Amino acid sequence: MEDFRTPAGNRAPLERLVTLSWDLLGEIGPDGRLRSVPLDAWAAALGRSCEELGRLPVADLLLPDDRAVFAAALRLGGGLNAVQTRCLRPDGRRLTLAWRMGPGGDADSRCVAARDVTRLLELQDALLQAQTMGQVGRLALGVAHDFNNLLAVVVGCASQTPQDGGADRAAADDLRDAAGAAAELVEMLGACFRAGPGENAGDLNAAVSRSERLLRRLMGGVRLETRLTPDLAAVRTPPLRLLQILMNLAVNARDAMPGGGRLLIATEPAPASSRASRGWSRLTVTDEGVGMPPEVAARMFEPFYSTKPAGGGLGLSIVRDIVEESGGAVSAESRPGRGTTVRVDLPPVRA
Repeated sequence: MEDFRTPAGNRAPLERLVTLSWDLLGEIGPDGRLRSVPLDAWAAALGRSCEELGRLPVADLLLPDDRAVFAAALRLGGGLNAVQTRCLRPDGRRLTLAWRMGPGGDADSRCVAARDVTRLLELQDALLQAQTMGQVGRLALGVAHDFNNLLAVVVGCASQTPQDGGADRAAADDLRDAAGAAAELVEMLGACFRAGPGENAGDLNAAVSRSERLLRRLMGGVRLETRLTPDLAAVRTPPLRLLQILMNLAVNARDAMPGGGRLLIATEPAPASSRASRGWSRLTVTDEGVGMPPEVAARMFEPFYSTKPAGGGLGLSIVRDIVEESGGAVSAESRPGRGTTVRVDLPPVRA
């Protein structure tokens, strides 16, 4: 392997151009190794030393599933060939390289240009996901419209029940209350789906205020209180995700208080000892329920883990997944007979 990191003779201008290029340029010899070019740019992109790059065949730097297609592209003679491969840096970061290949300086070599398109592909995936969510949102709004019409029929029928009391009247009142709660939930979901691209940031206080009436309907004999700190930074969690967090935490807390009690939902800046210097916000949900022993509390966010006879064990795991997806953190404190406190720390949009 020739070392061209120190330009010499009339090759110096060409080598400087190779170093300045946005693409990784080089020549691959019959042994599959890079040659005839400085390797500094390749080393920086792939996270390896120049010595290692000069010793290893290029195919060895790729993921095993991509080596065959890369070798096939190298074997094709004449013209320009293009192929896309993945490689794994020593630090664990995965890159996707788009290659262009052409004839080299002799019959058995190939000139190559490789471009890191990892970020481009990530943006394309994000755009596709956003477009898909837009389609899902339009479908959801249509379903919500029809569902509201059906709820109106349910409420109308419940209103026709005689007003003289009795079990039928009580059942009709429960039915109307349930239909009203369902209508409010549909309205909130519709508002979240109607949010534009610039509204992916969530307002924690607005989410609590917007969902408060619905949560009160769901609380039964539990007394709901809120304590909101004004002027919190917008968080990186979309409004619909904030609604999911609130609903799951509140329903879980209600189920922990079968005899009634107090549920407090509070917002505040994350304490200075943790994340306040970065503008993080904290959502705290505290109940006066039965509490949990340490071995149960340690597993409360695991999927499908539940101590409730009819529980599916998904609510709190959904909360954890949403929080971690937003780059945040969730924790809990609980003692038997003393209730449970769940703390959700969420980063600001600018972080």
